[in-house]
Amino acid sequence: MDFNWLFHNIIKIRPDNQRQNNLEINFGYYDSWLYVNDKENEPADYEPQVIKPAFIRKCIEEAIKLGWNTDLKSGLFKVKYRNKTFIKDNK
Repeated sequence: MDFNWLFHNIIKIRPDNQRQNNLEINFGYYDSWLYVNDKENEPADYEPQVIKPAFIRKCIEEAIKLGWNTDLKSGLFKVKYRNKTFIKDNK
């Protein structure tokens, strides 16, 4: 199966040619320029610093383990990635 993905603050992934079965990965990204003059309130650093296809593959595999069904048009499935762990986001 092919997937399309986009990064804009969070990673958005969907099975090819599906618009209603989206996966969102929140890995804690923030724009560091927002804190250039406020280092005291800067959030914890996010990981990975560079998004590569291997990480996207891992996101898909882990989301499927957490219950994301790529065959259904079930809407939005959210996952958080923190400290090298994937957790289903129920928000």
